[in-house]
Amino acid sequence: MKILQINATYGIGSTGFYTKVLHEKLKERGHESYVVTAAADSSAEKDSDIFVAGGKFSRKINALRARLTGNQNSVADGVTKKIIEFIDAKAPDVIQLGNIHANFVNFKKLLKYISKKNIALIVVLHDCWFFTGKCTNYVDAGCLKWQKKCGDCPKIKDDIPSWLYDKTEAMLEEKKALFAGIKKLTVVGVSEKITEDAKKSYVFSGRNCICIPNAVDDTIFFPGNEKSPEDDSSSTRTIVGAAAKWSMYKGIDDFIKLGELCGSSFGDSVQIKLAGGFEHLGEDVKERLKKSNVQMLGCITPEELATLYRGSDVFVSMSKGESFGCSISEAIMCGLPVVSYSGYAEGEILRKNSNCYVVDNQKSVEKIFRYITRILNSDKGKKTKSGISDDYRPLDIGEYVEKFLTIYEEF
Repeated sequence: MKILQINATYGIGSTGFYTKVLHEKLKERGHESYVVTAAADSSAEKDSDIFVAGGKFSRKINALRARLTGNQNSVADGVTKKIIEFIDAKAPDVIQLGNIHANFVNFKKLLKYISKKNIALIVVLHDCWFFTGKCTNYVDAGCLKWQKKCGDCPKIKDDIPSWLYDKTEAMLEEKKALFAGIKKLTVVGVSEKITEDAKKSYVFSGRNCICIPNAVDDTIFFPGNEKSPEDDSSSTRTIVGAAAKWSMYKGIDDFIKLGELCGSSFGDSVQIKLAGGFEHLGEDVKERLKKSNVQMLGCITPEELATLYRGSDVFVSMSKGESFGCSISEAIMCGLPVVSYSGYAEGEILRKNSNCYVVDNQKSVEKIFRYITRILNSDKGKKTKSGISDDYRPLDIGEYVEKFLTIYEEF
């Protein structure tokens, strides 16, 4: 069987990780696997089955066009022509779309091509973009327009912003029409929450929507105790958080407040460490983080992240909403107690684990702090050898791949 994935990244970030895992495992099982991406890690250079479409300059031009016109469905004409030529040459049985709202492919032309060729299509919902006018998540805006009719968008300046025009109503109608032209379609949500929302949506109502939760690599993320000698000698307790790109949406303001609360209550005996990208934050925000004694570790490898988790005492997430919560699952697999806002789909994981706390009020940093204090002062802050609650165990990589293979074979 021939499977071709299209995703903004390959081997970079969470969606790039899953794209790479599927590509490699499919090949190991004797299938022909191909990938179209906008950005890839160094391993892609030696793989002729990976097509890196366009470049950074091209994506910036396309992003400017999308912001000026307000239409994100119809950019990247030239690059899309090359993508279609690559697809034609490989003649896949199945095309799988991941995160494609990165200004590297013309969504309208791609869907019309897939419809014309009658190629089986899998759409993986890493976020909500496929069934909204343009936003990647609506939980922070409390918006339900995606169920019937977008327009007058409350997030018009967010996600991929539109500077001049609100075309969300037209883009939602266009997505509905384009997917209606796909006869062989399966929609895969990465959590129960996003899968149920897809079923309620204007775009995917009545289509085949199933849930395959994201997997965790248990060869990297496993329980243990790896506190550094420095931390042990000073009895320092560590709060940790992680995000691919830190932003206000990911809760950076709340971490500043948390740092202030920890400082006033614990002094230097409790430290906060955040892993991930900080390049999108202003210098004033970074300065506030430093004043709150929040350490910015920058981007680190999965192996380094796992070591960080195993050497910490509690994981905290204060994002406004995640479609799955990969970092939460990885922290749990390393034996960490977790405190988090309920967000979007986070509660699914947290409520299955007796070592986790869910805060429903998105603005209650004080309640987050109280749960952290309870953990640090109780046995829950001491990880066991097994580390993982029997109530929750994510898919491993093998199980994840097998679930996708089952879908491919159904076509």
